[in-house]
Amino acid sequence: MKKLVYHLTGLTIWSLTFLKLFVIDYDSLFIISFFPDYYWILNYKLILISFSILSTWIILGNEEFLKFFSFILFYPIILLFWSIPKLFLMKRKWFLIFSYISVIISTVSNFKRNLILFTLFSLCTILIIEFNNVYVLYTSITILLLINLFVLLRKVYFAFSPSAIFSINTKSIVSFLNEKDLVQNLIKDENTQDSKETNTETEIVELEKEKDIPDNVPILLVINRSLFFAAEKLKRFRESRVYIVFFILGLLFTFFLSSLIFGFINYGLYKIDPSAFIISGSENYFMFLYYSFNALIINSISSIEPSSALSMTINMIQIIYGIILVVILIGILVSVNTQRYRDDIDQVIYAFDNQSSKVEKAMEIKFKMNIKQAIEELDRAKHSFIELLKYLDPEQ
Repeated sequence: MKKLVYHLTGLTIWSLTFLKLFVIDYDSLFIISFFPDYYWILNYKLILISFSILSTWIILGNEEFLKFFSFILFYPIILLFWSIPKLFLMKRKWFLIFSYISVIISTVSNFKRNLILFTLFSLCTILIIEFNNVYVLYTSITILLLINLFVLLRKVYFAFSPSAIFSINTKSIVSFLNEKDLVQNLIKDENTQDSKETNTETEIVELEKEKDIPDNVPILLVINRSLFFAAEKLKRFRESRVYIVFFILGLLFTFFLSSLIFGFINYGLYKIDPSAFIISGSENYFMFLYYSFNALIINSISSIEPSSALSMTINMIQIIYGIILVVILIGILVSVNTQRYRDDIDQVIYAFDNQSSKVEKAMEIKFKMNIKQAIEELDRAKHSFIELLKYLDPEQ
């Protein structure tokens, strides 16, 4: 119950903050719509927020409030890098895990570029909302159009390219394993030719007498089982073709992001020239967001209509943008049903299987036992890694 309250509070606060900054001034709109006589309350928002924080502090106490405050402050990081992965792992939703890893890898690998785009987007939206200077508005609108174009081009590229998880794993993870040569680093002492010829049964008997398992055996087992486990799950992932969900979710995100950006572009055009649109109703950003959303799905609304050459041009660009997104979706569906994606996944499966075989071969040469025997030894000795090895059973 406590965790649920923490998550609901974090999700609510961060969602409201995002809406306040980038979508709509909901508190002002709510007060004006339902309690116009109490609009003065908004002048004391900072005091009300401070009072709420202080009240929570007094109720929870110092230690619990510090935990609660830290959780809320870092909630997006906790949610993305702990809560969601933990939930998937507990539920053993491996298809979702692979898709989620792909999203994280893509985000982290492109963090610098995404940060630049987000900063430009935030700056332009603030300028459009707060300023009325024609040159500032035109500059902001131009930058937002370029951002939208860049996002669309990236989406077209990735729609017909391997998923991030496959390309990055093949080029980076496998390369890392080969360069570091984990097996050789873990097995430092060379066996003499005589020791290599020692009988496997004799080695196991000695281990039983000494009740001692070489330190490198558990680590090698975990590496072997992890690689084998990942390869087996990828095989099932390949057959299910569920990775199409990753692309579709990305496409939906692009659609809503584009609606958001075009909403600001049209709102900026309206601030430059109010006669650029024929409006019947509220003249706020949310109405332009609604108008842009409908334009992307090739649907006109009666409350807002473009009336100038520039606003009509932007409207046509939105319609073309929406059509291209549909074409991308069709391209994804066609591409996923071709052999190319299966080949991409097969490359990663082969890489993991190859590394797993190297570890298994090293085990047999160094310690004169195969994987099954080594697991039995750890189970007999009640080693702390045994539960992890059982968890890494690909049949689970």
